[in-house]
Amino acid sequence: MKICPSCKTEFAGGEVFCPNDGARLVTASQWDGPTKIGDGEDPMIGTILSERYKILKQIGEGGMGLVYEAEHVAIGKRVALKVLRDDFSGRPEVVERFKQEARSASRIGNDHIVDISDFGTTPSGASYFVMELLEGEDLAEVLQREGQLPLARAADIILQCCKALGAAHSKGIVHRDLKPENIFLTERDGRHDFVKIVDFGIAKMSDIETDGAPGRKLTKTGMIFGTPEYMRATQMTGQLARFYGLPMRSSGVCAANVPDGQAMWETSNSLWAAVQSGTNMVYHAAGWLEGGLIASPEKFIMDCEVLQQIQRYMEPEITATTPDHTAFDAINSVGDSGHFFGIQHTQDRYTSAFYQPFLSDWKNYEGWEAAGAVWTPERAHHLFKQIIASFEPPEMDIAIRDELAAFVERRKAEGGAPTDF
Repeated sequence: MKICPSCKTEFAGGEVFCPNDGARLVTASQWDGPTKIGDGEDPMIGTILSERYKILKQIGEGGMGLVYEAEHVAIGKRVALKVLRDDFSGRPEVVERFKQEARSASRIGNDHIVDISDFGTTPSGASYFVMELLEGEDLAEVLQREGQLPLARAADIILQCCKALGAAHSKGIVHRDLKPENIFLTERDGRHDFVKIVDFGIAKMSDIETDGAPGRKLTKTGMIFGTPEYMRATQMTGQLARFYGLPMRSSGVCAANVPDGQAMWETSNSLWAAVQSGTNMVYHAAGWLEGGLIASPEKFIMDCEVLQQIQRYMEPEITATTPDHTAFDAINSVGDSGHFFGIQHTQDRYTSAFYQPFLSDWKNYEGWEAAGAVWTPERAHHLFKQIIASFEPPEMDIAIRDELAAFVERRKAEGGAPTDF
């Protein structure tokens, strides 16, 4: 159960942000205001799962599951037990991702990765896995309480994270959602701030994600995993680089699988670091999907549209402050009862003052629906087909053409760049 700190609405599902006001939801342990959370009895408390694990109490929750403290009934060992939420248990793709979290963490075998030792299902059919019980707090809680950490302490935590991720990468596993909430600080053998990385729910496993049919992937349309709010870091990086006069190198963060609105805006948001830093050169990978693992002609067309919109910001007249551009006289002539289209200043400019899309449909909903309700990816598909059909090869020396053809054939024979499929 989570609660919105703004409107006080309670949510039992996997929501991260309040659909009413957009505020980030908090768990019962994080909430210090009046609420009904926790008043009811949890039917899991006291349950013995798989004749081995007795549920003692709930100690945490996340977007996909609840975490309980449990005890092995035979040997008395205390463990943590993560149970997939009921509203997710009926979705095969989510259950598979939950299993992947267990497989990902258990195969790494590093002291800085949370250890997962068992997997099973509850009597109601919900999946669960058993992991080591950690005592301490996550880095997000530390940062919220203490603010900026001393350099030596921060460096020690980061170094441990690097060791853990290095161990994961050596096994072909990429975490893909590393953030302060997933860096748990505990104590081991007298050492404070001993790092344990948790929550491998969206980890990428090169040999597991491709089991079954070729091209099979766990992330599908309508499933959002990760932390979109960390896009802010990309944007702030550009501002900091400009302010301090530092060199900066950034890259795209598009991890979407299909050419939809999410994919297009993920790519465009990555460019704001370049915009805000005053970058001298931008090498843009238009058409990228899945972090650059594949490319899509439809996504290429959509990216070009957004690139042109961003380029419009760079044109001098957008920020010009001459009397003609600020148009104070025109504003005064309209007053509080006139209409801007009724003056010559507007008539002279309105046809060219705004970005004119070549792909986007800027009709209102009724007009778009009356015109056939064609979605952007479909329009992009037709447009790229038209471009291919009207393509005329440029003039090229025959020797260069033969050399390029030979290069392509050689790379095909060599298998190209290594892939995970």
